[in-house]
Amino acid sequence: LAALCQENPTGSARVCAAGGPVVVVEAMRLQSTDGLAIERGCQFFAALAASVPLDDGQVRTCLCSDVVEVIVAGMLRFESNAGLQAASCWALREITLAGSRAVYDVEPSSWITRIIGAMARHKSKTAVLQEGCQALGAAAEQDEELRHTCLRLGAADSLVIVLRVACKHGRKGLFNHGCQALGCLAASTDETSQAVLNAGGPDAVVQAMRLYPQDVAMQEVCLGTLARIGRGAAGLSAVSQAGGFAAVQEARSLGLVVDAELLQSLE
Repeated sequence: LAALCQENPTGSARVCAAGGPVVVVEAMRLQSTDGLAIERGCQFFAALAASVPLDDGQVRTCLCSDVVEVIVAGMLRFESNAGLQAASCWALREITLAGSRAVYDVEPSSWITRIIGAMARHKSKTAVLQEGCQALGAAAEQDEELRHTCLRLGAADSLVIVLRVACKHGRKGLFNHGCQALGCLAASTDETSQAVLNAGGPDAVVQAMRLYPQDVAMQEVCLGTLARIGRGAAGLSAVSQAGGFAAVQEARSLGLVVDAELLQSLE
C-alpha cells in the first residue's frame, strides 16, 4: 500500500477510496505488540500524507485522529525501537504538512512529547534525530499554537543538543535539518522566543559557522536561522554576543546573501 502511495496522488486517492487507511489503523491496533507492523503502518501513513495534493475530504477521512493516536501508542510501547521511532516521526511530519486537523484533535503535547523523547533516547541514531528535527520544524512552522507547544515542552533544548552533536561529528545533513527546525521555532512576528535563547541557539549556530567557514550550504542554512533568531532586541543581542557579526561578515566573503535587516542591525 505504501508503494502505491509513494509520490503518486492517483494511487493514494484509490487507496483512500478503497478504505486502506481504516484497514491499516485496525491492523496496527490488532498487531500492537508487533514493532515491525507498527513501523510499516507509520511508513504507509507517511507515504500517503506526502502524496499531496489530497483534497480536504480525503485528508479528513484518511488522516484522522485515529491515525495519530495509533502512531503515538506505538511510539510509547516501542520506545527503544529506533526504526519505529524514525518512521513515526516521519509520519507525524507528513501528516502535519498535509494540513490534517488530527494533529490538533489529538492533544498536540502527546505527540510532540513523543518526538522529543525519541530524540533524547536515540542520541546516536541519525535517522531518528533527522526525522525528529524535521517533525518539530514542521509543527513549529505550521502555526503559533504548535510552535508554543514545542517550545513549552523543551524542543529548543533538544534541537540545540542535536546541533552540537552534529557539529562535533561532522554530520552536516543532520545539522542542516536541526538548524532549519531551530529557525522555525525562533520565527515570530516580533520577538525571538526566550526558550531558543536560553537553550543557546545563537551560540550553537555561530559555532557551526566558525567550524565550517567554507561550507556554503551550511553557511546558508545558518544565515537563515540567525535572521530569524535576530528578530527583536533580545534575539539580536544574543546573536551579537555569540559573535554573529564576524560570522556573518565571513559568510558575505563567500558571496552569500545576508539578510539586510540583520546585517544593518548587527553593524
